[in-house]
Amino acid sequence: MLRSDGSEQKDDGKKSFVPPGFVFVIFPVILSLLSVLILGRLPWLIGAYNYLRGAPSPIDQFALALLGSDLTRIIILISIILGMVIGLYLSRFVTTKLDVVRKEGESRISVRLYLALLFQWEFFILPIQAIWFLDLVIFGYPTSSFLSDFGYYMMAGFFMAFTIPVLLRYGLLVMHAKSIDSKIRLIELRGGNRFMKRLQLLILKVIPEDPDP
Repeated sequence: MLRSDGSEQKDDGKKSFVPPGFVFVIFPVILSLLSVLILGRLPWLIGAYNYLRGAPSPIDQFALALLGSDLTRIIILISIILGMVIGLYLSRFVTTKLDVVRKEGESRISVRLYLALLFQWEFFILPIQAIWFLDLVIFGYPTSSFLSDFGYYMMAGFFMAFTIPVLLRYGLLVMHAKSIDSKIRLIELRGGNRFMKRLQLLILKVIPEDPDP
C-alpha cells in the first residue's frame, strides 16, 4: 500500500486530468448544434441559384452557366452526403476506443487523435476562409455562395455523422461505469523537463468510485 501511494506521489508531476465529458459530450454537442443551424437553412436551397444575372460572384455565374440551377442545388445536397460519409468513417477511430474502454477498462489515446477531436472543425473552416480570401483578392467580391455553401453543408454533414456515434458510444460507456460503481477518467501523461512538459499520451479508463465521502 505504501509502495502504491509513493508511486502515485512520484507520478503526480507527470499526470493531469481532463474532464472526459468536455471531450466526448460538450464539444460534440456544440458541433451538433452548429450542424443543425446550418442544415436548418436547407429550405432556402429550394429557391437558390435560380437567377444567373443575380449571382454576385463570377464563380457562381460560371457554376450556374455550366451546371444550371437544378444540378447546382443537387451538388450542394451531395456535399452533405459526402460530409456524412467522411464523418461516419472517422468516427470509428473514436468509437473503437470507447468500446475498448467499456470492454477492457482502459484504452490509450494518441496525441494526434486527441488534437483531432478538439480541432477537427478547423479542417473545414480553413478551406472556407481560403475560398473567401481568394475570391475577395481575385474578383473583389466577398465570397462565392456556391463554394461556401458546398463547404458549410459538407461541414454540417460531417459534424452530424461524426458526433452522434461518439455521443451514443460514450453514453453506453457512462452507463457501464455506473453499473459497476465506477467513474471515467481521462489522464494526460506528460514528459520533458521541469518547465516544459510535453503531452505524450492520454489514457481513458474506468476506475472504481472512491468509497470515502
